[in-house]
Amino acid sequence: MAARVAKERGYLKQLNYLPYCLWFTLINPVRWFMVIIRGLYLKGVGLQILWKQFLMLAAIGAAVLGVAVVRFRKNIG
Repeated sequence: MAARVAKERGYLKQLNYLPYCLWFTLINPVRWFMVIIRGLYLKGVGLQILWKQFLMLAAIGAAVLGVAVVRFRKNIG
C-alpha cells in the first residue's frame, strides 16, 4: 500500500512524467546540487559545462541569504 502511494505521488517517477512539478524543481537547490554531483563524479566534467548549475545554486543561496538578512533586521529593529 505504501509503495503504491509513493509511486502515485511521484517519489519513484521521473520528472518527465510529472510536468506539473517541473516548475517547482527550478527553485529547489537539491536539484541543482544533484546535477553538479552527478556531473563531477559520474561524468567527470568540469566548471566549463556545469557553470549554469553553479550559477543557479549561487542565485538560490543569495536569495535565501537576502530574505534571511531582511527578516533578521526586521526582528532586531
